[in-house]
Amino acid sequence: MTADAALEPDERAAWLAYNDTAEDFPGPHLLARLDAVAREHPDRPAVHAVDGVWTYRELHRRADAVAAFLAARGVRPGSVVAIAATRALAPYAALLGVLKAGCAYVPVNPDDPADRVAFVLADAGATPLLLDTDPASLPAAPAPDVPHEPDRVCYVIYTSGSTGRPKGVVMAERAVDNLTHWVVRRHDVRPDDRLGQTAPLTFDPSVQQVFPAWATGACLVTVPDDVQRDPAAFLDWLRAERVTHLDLVTSHWVHLLNAAEARPAELPDLRWIIIGGETYYYHQTHRWHRVVSSPARLNTIYGPTEAAVNATEHLTEPDLDHGQVPIGVPLPNYRLYALDDDGRLCPPGITGEIHIAGAGLARGYRSAEATAKAFHELEVHSGRTERLYRTGDLARLVRHADRWALEFQGRVDSQVKISGYRVELEEVDAAVKAVPGVRDAAVVVRGEPAEQLVCCYVGDVPPDRLRSRLTERLPAYLVPHLLVPVEALPFTRNGKMDTAELAELVRRFARDSAGRAPRPGVESVVAAVWAEVLDLPEVSADADFLGHGGSSLLAFRVVDRLRRRGIRVRPADVLRERTVAGLAAVAEEDLVLTPSTRLALRRPGGNATLDIGLPADVPAERVRAVLEDIVRRHPVLRARIDDDGPRAVPVDRFELHTPDGPVDDAKARLAESTDLTTGLPTAAALVAGRLLVSIRHELVDGAALRRVAEEVAAGLGRAPRPRPVVPVADQPLGGPAPDGLRGHLVRFLEAEKAALAALPREHRDRVVEVDLGHAPDALLDTPPTRWHARLVAAAATAARSWLGLVDVPVGVPRHWPGAGGSVANLADVLPLVVADDDEADAQWRRFADPAVHWGAALLDACPDLADDWPAPRIAPQGSFRLVVTADDEPLAPDLPLHESPTAFDPASAGAVEFAVVAGDRLRLHVTGWDLPADEVKAVAAGWVEALAGERR
Repeated sequence: MTADAALEPDERAAWLAYNDTAEDFPGPHLLARLDAVAREHPDRPAVHAVDGVWTYRELHRRADAVAAFLAARGVRPGSVVAIAATRALAPYAALLGVLKAGCAYVPVNPDDPADRVAFVLADAGATPLLLDTDPASLPAAPAPDVPHEPDRVCYVIYTSGSTGRPKGVVMAERAVDNLTHWVVRRHDVRPDDRLGQTAPLTFDPSVQQVFPAWATGACLVTVPDDVQRDPAAFLDWLRAERVTHLDLVTSHWVHLLNAAEARPAELPDLRWIIIGGETYYYHQTHRWHRVVSSPARLNTIYGPTEAAVNATEHLTEPDLDHGQVPIGVPLPNYRLYALDDDGRLCPPGITGEIHIAGAGLARGYRSAEATAKAFHELEVHSGRTERLYRTGDLARLVRHADRWALEFQGRVDSQVKISGYRVELEEVDAAVKAVPGVRDAAVVVRGEPAEQLVCCYVGDVPPDRLRSRLTERLPAYLVPHLLVPVEALPFTRNGKMDTAELAELVRRFARDSAGRAPRPGVESVVAAVWAEVLDLPEVSADADFLGHGGSSLLAFRVVDRLRRRGIRVRPADVLRERTVAGLAAVAEEDLVLTPSTRLALRRPGGNATLDIGLPADVPAERVRAVLEDIVRRHPVLRARIDDDGPRAVPVDRFELHTPDGPVDDAKARLAESTDLTTGLPTAAALVAGRLLVSIRHELVDGAALRRVAEEVAAGLGRAPRPRPVVPVADQPLGGPAPDGLRGHLVRFLEAEKAALAALPREHRDRVVEVDLGHAPDALLDTPPTRWHARLVAAAATAARSWLGLVDVPVGVPRHWPGAGGSVANLADVLPLVVADDDEADAQWRRFADPAVHWGAALLDACPDLADDWPAPRIAPQGSFRLVVTADDEPLAPDLPLHESPTAFDPASAGAVEFAVVAGDRLRLHVTGWDLPADEVKAVAAGWVEALAGERR
């Protein structure tokens, strides 16, 4: 009875339509095509590897020499020859040379355990001649003339085996030829294309990356290992190398997607992405098209190693945003069936085990016994007996759009895929139990999709020693990520493994092995992310990522989740540092730039400097350690602002300079040493018993400098610890924009232009200061609600008399009241335009709302005016500011400050500052303008006179 006997006619018709894939690919066979391309395009690049580039002429010349070498050593056609699978050029000449000799290649990873390599060589019956031979060193010689046999074996590639040993899949050239024709035609591979090779030669997807490139004259571009481990770097590499075709496993593509969401990518040359190995969903493809600017189409593929890499395809629809992506329709000359446990064809919509037939089917395994278990014959339809491969995958035939497609539904056994590699849990289980001292073991998978191999074992072998023994027997992808010693394996009443109790044993192991608690800040965030990714209740600061179940795949997830929390690391950092504390020490933090900093960066330059007198008995190393702690706790003090965006970089050791010479020279050199794009924005020096701390003015204001001074005093034991800081990112800067904002700002800026025109003096780096003594009683008796308005009105009166202005522009620097002790630039300028005293009062009442940050309002509502805006206490050369300040907040009282710590930079400012300092003293401060002393004194006298006028 045929497998379709129980189907209704329409159900049988559905399967016949689905498997109507017969197609003839005319033209020369695979090797003949490769030789013809080399003759047609001898000077085109054939392989771009980590150690150089070979043209087609160079590749085939070396491959001919390899073939001649093998023949001369008595290696006959039909033999199996081992090649070393690295990302260098030599293996490609070896691979092609083996085929030209009429032999099959078996790739081996030189980094695999010696026992595994020895098993592969013995099982495949392979000659190791090329493992110790450099193809580039062989003398030039023509390849032997070997008659073509389409059923001759092309390669033997080993996969994980359920018997505890890997299985060698034997693939004929005919199957590879069929696959190559499909890849080239479906994905429009052209001679000027560049195909990225992501898969190692030991992994069967390499077959559909290598041969389509060489069959068309395209260039095969190997992706360096370090690039593949860093999704952000991978995106940059794809653009730089102008890759047109990319083939990779689903989990790696998802990590590229996450990296692109963090920084949208442009890949104008990428036309095709082939994705396979694991299930994924349309919402992910929809996100890809949203964040990546590229013409690339996405093609989903499915197929085991036993079916020449791929058996089905599905072109994803870019407009769909929900549902699972099906595994699709058969490739040309392939046929797939979903059979039930009795070998009957399942009706559409009913789940069955996938069986594959057709041109891509392997000849079998090196083991005849394993072949007999996996391959069988079955009369599927009347008159059609098929040789089938039993995959162990479950699927159902469904209607998708306007055609039938297979939809993946899971597995019938314990086989899983991790990072695209096929893993038989029995092979891992057998390897663990073979280690002396292990009495029992259970290997399970955690994560969805499968991401983590976990082994609970009974025995007296420490986890580190067990891991070491396993790395001697298994390739890296089969070594369990987490090894958990237990007293006994848990079983249910039915005698089955109790997976829930196993999971609890894993959590208990992690909890019991905890060490130092993570410190607040970056360490705590890293620890929380590790616990999420590793599915553990908590992790300590010194927890080992790999020892607690981490892997290179999970490192990608750590990077992505930390990025979403504002912390930047690379996968390589996770795997190299391995501990929470180590990773936190090299992490970069996203930096929230305040509106004041964003405005100041439009005219960068200048520094704010703290000058603090220190007691003679304070050791320099203690001062350095205090400053290092301050810099590490305040991200803005280690800010870096470049093309990668604003961030806080890690500081391994903060340097405290001890220069010779005058203090002023030290200040100048210290300021020159700060940098926003490559170094640190903060520098410090000890000179003649004085501590100098220089910080880029764009990043801090006067209150921030005061906070640093307070923390220095506290760190040296001279003052109590100041109140905790409210992170800038947690502070809602802004408030509602005032009514009539734009009109008022335009009037203010026009008034400033008029003031500048009225002062035809040359701008110079000059500072003039006049101390006017105590403020008059008329000011001191002014009600607090009108005090600032009276200062503004008096300054406007003095300026009006001096410059003959009608509208007088006055900027009032102020500090945002919600700063919470932050070390940041939260200063603001309240812009007032005063025509008379009454307008000073009216504008103060209208615009002096402390909840409004004028810089934020400007950037949000009038960004076109931002270049002309007066940053707090700073002005571009050639401009003029009238400034009114009142600052009576005490500085760090327990350390003498030689100078007031302000962000005022005389070298780049042009301003007249009317100031009240220390509560009741008046001072006129002129910077940047070459004004005669008598003129400055006259302006000062006019201000005092206006302040002493009639009380209101």
